Amino acid sequence: MAIEQKFRKFGESAIASYNFTDIAEGTGVVLFYGFGDAASGAYNYSLTGQQIYSFEIESTKTIPTTFTFNTSVFNYPRIAKGTAIVRFSTDSYNASAGSSLYFNIKLQKVSGVVVTDIGNTDTSSTSAASGVHNMGSWTVTIDLTQTNFKIGDNLRLLMTAGGGGDVTLGHDPANRDGAHLVAATHPTKLEIYMPFKIDI
Repeated sequence: MAIEQKFRKFGESAIASYNFTDIAEGTGVVLFYGFGDAASGAYNYSLTGQQIYSFEIESTKTIPTTFTFNTSVFNYPRIAKGTAIVRFSTDSYNASAGSSLYFNIKLQKVSGVVVTDIGNTDTSSTSAASGVHNMGSWTVTIDLTQTNFKIGDNLRLLMTAGGGGDVTLGHDPANRDGAHLVAATHPTKLEIYMPFKIDI
């Protein structure tokens, strides 16, 4: 009698490489960096897996404001699962006493014109005296809703700053010094550790 051979099925969501894997969770983690580019005469924020030079190392805006970072569209399907980590540094400047800085951070699936939240969190609040620059580095975790990404979908990071005054956000994958942020103490890299389901 012949012995039946069983071959493992490999899921379509397999990703060729991960920055690291979490066997206990069954996920592979992909590291994305935020950067700015000036294509087509407009300034855009994007996400990449490479430690390239950003067109600008940091951006300064008046609060309230939103920073929106997008990956390019995915060329193969994948499943987001687990807990993402977002790390970034800021410099806030308050013209008046009592102003504070905090962020609402969302990760979203973008499928054409349809945008779906897959996880969000609020940071703690920090404040500084009038006329004082307040630099800080932030690390936040975001529990994700298990989400299927199809070919042509992309991942979006939405960072909405609240409070008052101005905020400078670092976004240089190469981690160079900015005009406000010094990389040795407050890295200018903006990083997303994004977990995707793998077959083990």
